[in-house]
Amino acid sequence: MNCFTQLVSPRILKLIFMKTVLFSVTLIMLFFLLFGCTISVNPMDLNPANNYSVVTPSDQNAPLQTTNYVLLSAEEVTKHKAIGDCWMIIDGNVYDLSQYVDHPGGYTYVPYCGKDATEGYTTKGGRTKAHSPYADSLLAAYRVGAIGQTVIAPVIDSNAGKTENN
Repeated sequence: MNCFTQLVSPRILKLIFMKTVLFSVTLIMLFFLLFGCTISVNPMDLNPANNYSVVTPSDQNAPLQTTNYVLLSAEEVTKHKAIGDCWMIIDGNVYDLSQYVDHPGGYTYVPYCGKDATEGYTTKGGRTKAHSPYADSLLAAYRVGAIGQTVIAPVIDSNAGKTENN
């Protein structure tokens, strides 16, 4: 045995080791906390299917064959009334909830597809209880635009995935 271990008992050595480890872990955690190990989430990033963009006056001269202009109206919303193609109006805004599958109430929102769902949303389907601020933040990711706006909707390429030999 060396001199140091003869002077210090194994119990004290163990205590010193434990304190050193605890101190090191605390320093590492403090480093991550202070230097940016935080994650911020933009609600728009939660829904990769939201590929709509508002048309500005200069966009209206874009080639029509590659652009799908959609005027957001109640009539347009009624065309989207199924689970896989579900648009609704809430407070004058159009939302595309086609990709929304994590609703805590299951598919209770489906009867509102293709309709003005303002009352249904603000009362949770007639239960006179408002949705949470968290639900409001999720809804923002599915916003297409306001009623009366013209948006450029994503164009689905029917030839996607095909090769010349197909």
